Amino acid sequence: MISYRISEQDLLDKIDAHDPGWRAKAKFATDTCAAAGEYVAEIPKNPATGAKGRKLEGLWSDIKDVFMDLQFDKCCYCERKLASKKFGKIEHDIEHFRPKSRVKNWFTAEVKQELPDWPAALGQSGAKTKGYYLLPFEPLNYATSCKECNSTLKSDYFPCGSDPVLDSASPSAAAAEQPWLIFPVGELDEPAESLIKFEGLLAQPAHDETADKRRYWRARVTIRFFQLNIPSKPEAGAAPSQGRENLYRERAEAISSIAYALDSLENATTAARRARDEKKIKRLIAADSPHTNCSRSFLKLWSDSATRSQALKLWDDVEEYLDSIGRTE
Repeated sequence: MISYRISEQDLLDKIDAHDPGWRAKAKFATDTCAAAGEYVAEIPKNPATGAKGRKLEGLWSDIKDVFMDLQFDKCCYCERKLASKKFGKIEHDIEHFRPKSRVKNWFTAEVKQELPDWPAALGQSGAKTKGYYLLPFEPLNYATSCKECNSTLKSDYFPCGSDPVLDSASPSAAAAEQPWLIFPVGELDEPAESLIKFEGLLAQPAHDETADKRRYWRARVTIRFFQLNIPSKPEAGAAPSQGRENLYRERAEAISSIAYALDSLENATTAARRARDEKKIKRLIAADSPHTNCSRSFLKLWSDSATRSQALKLWDDVEEYLDSIGRTE
């Protein structure tokens, strides 16, 4: 996970350039929800007055392109590279960070069992029959994500440290809730890279619990929530699963590529070869590459003499992992 920093005004400017009438439609939809005191998906036709019905659900899809471009066609949570707009918009979901119609309780018995050291003092918000009904049409509440992260995992969950403020008029007004999930779009949250780092294929908190308990647990909850490391349970009768294998494989390929380039750079004997390797490394750690945080974390380990041996061991582990999942003829 990395952050895609953009100011509110710059985001609104991009939306206006893409669809000049979108914000007026969004305001009408928000006013409708405010009057109803809950999320309204559609205004029904009124036979008595002849007033036409009006669909509000899905208005956010009209500006999906803006977020796809901002995020370089990557999922905001798992950093997978998805298809581009011409043929692959269906792969991208508009994610409502704060759920629009209800809030489900994420701290179930299963989660508590998997996080047995969760400090009770940090709080556990419960389920709510309503959602954040003033934010369904708020672009600062949007990101694009893959369907696995959005529909399967995120769903209507929103774990936070205090009771949800469902009538918040803006995401910034709800900041006192202290959400446990990291939101990587915009400037309202801390940079994701300052909270989550990678050790090889595995996402890890960037802060130690004793030094910064809240940041440590925000990282742990986000990692567990999106199953970035933890194996998922197989369905009945299915073969054992290692979890989100696609993430592990893609991260492994990224580390393998940057490790070979770094090794090649150190042994380069010509200026042309050095320039080629430097260009490749720069490309692999760029924000538009898949799994940027993973590649940057490995580069940091490699570049520090104190952790070079750790980087070399991780490289060996990655190559062994790729060999283990490769097909043999």
